[in-house]
Amino acid sequence: MILLRFGEISLKSPRIRRQFSKALVNNIQRMFMSASIECLTWEEWGRIFIETNDFPKAAALLERAFGVVSFSEVIQVDCVQGDIDRAVLGLAREMLRPGSRFAVRCRRVGNHPFTSQEMAAKVGEAILDANPQLGLKVDLTDPEVMIELEIRDKKAYIYHTRRQGPGGMPLSTQGGVLAIIEPGDLRDVARTASAFYLVMKRGCKVFPLCLYPEGRGGDEEEGLLRVLRRFDPDIRMRYMAEERDPNKALSDFIKKDGGGSVWVSARGLQECLFDIKATVFYPLIGLEGHYLDQLFSKVMTG
Repeated sequence: MILLRFGEISLKSPRIRRQFSKALVNNIQRMFMSASIECLTWEEWGRIFIETNDFPKAAALLERAFGVVSFSEVIQVDCVQGDIDRAVLGLAREMLRPGSRFAVRCRRVGNHPFTSQEMAAKVGEAILDANPQLGLKVDLTDPEVMIELEIRDKKAYIYHTRRQGPGGMPLSTQGGVLAIIEPGDLRDVARTASAFYLVMKRGCKVFPLCLYPEGRGGDEEEGLLRVLRRFDPDIRMRYMAEERDPNKALSDFIKKDGGGSVWVSARGLQECLFDIKATVFYPLIGLEGHYLDQLFSKVMTG
């Protein structure tokens, strides 16, 4: 079982929050389906839960699911002290070494006859009592081993690691944009894909549009689509006929695919070859040096 956390979604009103969390679940299900991984998903307030029989593959997908801040593989037990202690001790045996410094953290949702601090103290005491030979030490400031509990009403979820997602907003919650692909863009897949990635991370559905006929098909196009499909498995290339003017074709693509009257370019303000009479975003403006290299690496291999 996987416990999934989101960030910016929680700042929205209850109605919008429900819409965005539903969109996130739908996106995750599409990603799992495209990778032929079975999953069962359900939502609780502030959390999404996933059951799957292949955690490594599921984790690789969730690390690329926009809207996901972090997630953990969890052990689920009833909120009973004995059950919690047994599950925690089983997990601790795999992690603790002689002299290890450890801590227990607990958070709760619902009404319980104990506080989060009291539960954490009881579990920590159980770990110490069960492992006197290890000489363990409690370190709440800088522990070597962290065991966490999340108690939600009558269930407790126990875990020891958090894996990071990309954050941002769920794909498609902020409308669609047409992604400009001009001559030469397909020869720099890292830059082009990174520009589109930044817009996708803000919740926009990207519709790549090749504005020149020589770009149709080929290994370069497939290379770009291969990268983008890691974040949106449904993405595909659109083409504009050679004789069409981009501005005249804009309304046709909006009506056909639902893309908004916003474009995104991987180029700088003075580098565009076409005069686009629409709102154009340039996500890579102002990014340079080490940060840009990190972004390229994350998009291409992360």
